[in-house]
Amino acid sequence: MNAITNLEAEHHALASMMLRLVNMIQGFERSEDAFAITVHLARLAHLLRLHLATEDEWFYPAMMNSDEAFAASLAASYRDEAGGIAEGLEVFLQQWNSSTVIELGFDRFRLELISLFHQIEDRIGHEDKELYPLARALGIGEHPLAA
Repeated sequence: MNAITNLEAEHHALASMMLRLVNMIQGFERSEDAFAITVHLARLAHLLRLHLATEDEWFYPAMMNSDEAFAASLAASYRDEAGGIAEGLEVFLQQWNSSTVIELGFDRFRLELISLFHQIEDRIGHEDKELYPLARALGIGEHPLAA
């Protein structure tokens, strides 16, 4: 599978997981709900970390090594921005690290989670519309581990 196609599939999976979490938050009533949210959030964080690592370790360097100056510059900009998203994710996860903490501060947790999701959704939209099509146009897409 083309590596960019795989990155796009991860975007779809992340969007689906975020929607599920939003639905879980809307139905929040008791501590069992906080536990389910914690488990689902951990799954989403795992996929997002893997996705960001693939971009950092392979995709952005491949784009930045392009002969196309605009592509290299754009990839560097995206890489720098992704670092902020990754850092924000880690801070969020450290703060909201258990179902008890989520339950006790649920209103704040909900607001912060929605804010984080808006950042991720915005980023996904830009990558899907701008960065990945440019990479395809430049012939970037075959990751050495993609099968």
